[in-house]
Amino acid sequence: MEPRERRAKTKIANWKAWTEITKNLVEIIAFIVAAGWAVWRFDVLEKPSIEPRAALDSSIRWAPMPLTGPHSACLGVFSVTLKNIGKADFKIKRATITVRSVSNSTFLNLESGATIAGKGNYVDLLRLINITKPLAEKDLESPDMYSFVGNYSPDVAINHDYTFVLKKEPEMTAFFVFEATTAEGDRLTTDSFDELCHSVS
Repeated sequence: MEPRERRAKTKIANWKAWTEITKNLVEIIAFIVAAGWAVWRFDVLEKPSIEPRAALDSSIRWAPMPLTGPHSACLGVFSVTLKNIGKADFKIKRATITVRSVSNSTFLNLESGATIAGKGNYVDLLRLINITKPLAEKDLESPDMYSFVGNYSPDVAINHDYTFVLKKEPEMTAFFVFEATTAEGDRLTTDSFDELCHSVS
């Protein structure tokens, strides 16, 4: 074999080797990119949908005491709805309701621009909890037909009304706070507030 032919065959062999190496590198890079995309897609799109997710809502309504009850009190009905809006089951292991009150002037000073009747205003509830004693508390730890304790499958919603006898006090705002703890230790909270015994004579 002549040197020219030998050099040509060597070049071809080298070119084939580099082509094979380049092909292998491109395949490795494509595999890494595809794996990264799959992980990103799972983290951004899929993972949040399979993590436990709950939606909470609450409201207050007032009612007069029955004829045999004291006229100095009213009934505060706190309605709470909890729904599993995720794709995974979750379990509530404990739930509580706390009712507190503060004077309307204190409430207005805590958050300028907040309204007395309503829900969802950014009120500093932690400060309220620290400066007031509860008017009423209810522990919903025992699983029964009026408790939120138990397992929640996807799209399952539970609503319960809890009635509290509260003393009428003028110029006071009542805060109803529902707190639940999942088996994983996550806290779920909803609250509503309104003027105490509002529109009940």
